[in-house]
Amino acid sequence: MQVYIGGPLRIKKFRNLKLYESIANIIYEMGFEPYIPHIETAEPDKEVEENRLYKNNIIALHSSSFAIFDVTNPSHGVGMEIQHALLNKIPFFCIAEKGATISKMIKGSIEPRKLIRYSNIEELKIKLKRMISQEICLTNELKSGKFITIEGIDFTGKSTICKRLEKELRKTKQDVVIISDPPLIHPWQDLKQFFEKQQEISNLSEAILLVSSRLDNYERVINPYLRRGAIVISDRYIDSWFAYQSYRLRSYFHNNIEDTLDFLICVNNFFLRYSFLSLPDLTILIIDDPEETLKRAKFRNRISKYEKLETQEIVQNIYLKIAKKFESRFKVIDAKSKDIDTVFKEIYCLIEKCIEGE
Repeated sequence: MQVYIGGPLRIKKFRNLKLYESIANIIYEMGFEPYIPHIETAEPDKEVEENRLYKNNIIALHSSSFAIFDVTNPSHGVGMEIQHALLNKIPFFCIAEKGATISKMIKGSIEPRKLIRYSNIEELKIKLKRMISQEICLTNELKSGKFITIEGIDFTGKSTICKRLEKELRKTKQDVVIISDPPLIHPWQDLKQFFEKQQEISNLSEAILLVSSRLDNYERVINPYLRRGAIVISDRYIDSWFAYQSYRLRSYFHNNIEDTLDFLICVNNFFLRYSFLSLPDLTILIIDDPEETLKRAKFRNRISKYEKLETQEIVQNIYLKIAKKFESRFKVIDAKSKDIDTVFKEIYCLIEKCIEGE
């Protein structure tokens, strides 16, 4: 579990760094992972590109189970972080020295019990441990969210549908987040482009790297959102790995795709057993004509090594085998000869039922 520690650094820099490091030590002692933007993003005395700082810190805030904000001194950055936490329903509480004047906007945004006043570090440690323990209990009691994955061969409209799902679900005031696999978080954001080039590493190494990225994505992004009760929709997940890697690793198993698939499922089951990953509540598999889907690739400047008709046909057949193995969580949508609006309506209906627990 990650805990975000936000606070100003331009005012009383060395005092604040010492304070945040003390808070981080408390977090470590309780068995959790602290994230301090000023330390994680760059050295305190070095300039850092503003866009990168903003993106990295917002991603870290989103990936955290809850946040702690130092509001002793006014800070534009902390104000933005608090507003972001409020809008995205990220649990947080604030700390401030006794006697400090706190903005009414800040005080009005949180419950009185979530503003911790302290006169020294020792007092803060005692109060923080108590509040963090309470917050962990509350977080653990939150209703679990819904984890939904959209699967299919290339150019079946998965990304377009995910964007539309986010837009429509937000209209219903749902807490929803769209992710992808491989993830777009550092340091994995270039993984997809790297793999789409001609082969530069062994197929097995590629498969293991994809597992590593998924484990990191689950720990840093997926699980924290689910624990907050959010709806997480992923553009590809484990079933893409099963389907594509069963085809790519078949030479390790005497060209037997069934044996390769069984091996990959066993690997994944190990991580499931120890809760390093979780299965989706619902997986929607979009089936389409590979010849038609590959026609859509001509609008792109680059061609992926996966985008061959034979590959797409074989992978789609593997997908159908996977859907049969895990039919309790799979719903198959036949998109052949259907426009994107029709496919979207069918998928949205399935997701509504999943959210409602049907």
